[in-house]
Amino acid sequence: MPMHIHFCNPDIAEHPTGGNRYNTALRTAWPPNDTLTTGTAWADAPAEADAWIVDSLLLRDDGLLDAWATGPPAMLVAHYLHLTDPNEADSRAAQEEADRLSLFGGYVAPSRFVKQQLSPHDIAPRRMVVAPPGLDHAFRTGRNAAETALVPPAHLLTVANRLPNKQLIPCLHMLEALRDVPWQWHVIGDETLDPEHAAAFREAVAASSVSDRVHVQGAASEQDVRAAYARADVVLCPSRFETSGMVAREALAAGVPVLGFRVGGLPETLGALSATCLVPAGDFAALRMRLQEVLTTPRLHTQIAWQAVRVSRGTPCWVETAWRIRQFVQQVAV
Repeated sequence: MPMHIHFCNPDIAEHPTGGNRYNTALRTAWPPNDTLTTGTAWADAPAEADAWIVDSLLLRDDGLLDAWATGPPAMLVAHYLHLTDPNEADSRAAQEEADRLSLFGGYVAPSRFVKQQLSPHDIAPRRMVVAPPGLDHAFRTGRNAAETALVPPAHLLTVANRLPNKQLIPCLHMLEALRDVPWQWHVIGDETLDPEHAAAFREAVAASSVSDRVHVQGAASEQDVRAAYARADVVLCPSRFETSGMVAREALAAGVPVLGFRVGGLPETLGALSATCLVPAGDFAALRMRLQEVLTTPRLHTQIAWQAVRVSRGTPCWVETAWRIRQFVQQVAV
């Protein structure tokens, strides 16, 4: 039976953040028989819709309280919540989020980790669904990369918006201690979400002893990001926390080893590669040693690249993710 689904997205929808990329891809892949509308404010959300799908950035919007009284069942997509982030779980923001969770009829978690973090908040299991980000077929180019030999200088890549949580400045300092290994680091990401931090990162790069090896680029198109994966030998994900890790999924499908920290949903995304490619949270010394090992051991690099391709086979396409959420909405929006 066709439904009217309204997507409530934040007003930063034009920025290529992980959550917004998820929202856009989900809407594009949604089954065609349903009526879909989109808005950036609660006042725009139609009460006659069968369900609202709400980005978690809107959870603390005060307009939610008024809209909830007359609106249809709302499904919260937990792209990021302070209460699911171990670094922020005791913060005031996390408490404010917890106070509003009961307003929702259902909860979409991008990883099992997020579902586990939501479970203590008196949410019935049937009102939660795990729906990992999908993957466009265009990213599945891993066989070509896995067959390519590692040739110095190694091309390191990080795709991350300029936010403190991404830990790009500490990662730069880590690479300064790896001067003896030939590498080039390419950093791609939106610089407008936190201009002050973006400027601080560029200043740190300019003052660094390895500034000639670091190439900083702003937001890029999906096509340009895919081309960057094709050139990369290793993708570095030094984030303090990730709910799932869309960049890691894309890199694995491109046959590129992903190195980072054992945080949030990243171990689920890396699967069998987690023990090899992820180190304890915040341990940049361990990350540096693992990176050095991968860059100086061609056989290990090749093994990880091929395993990345195998791991990525378990990643759903966006149509599968959309159908999973659609079935869930139909089940709980009664």
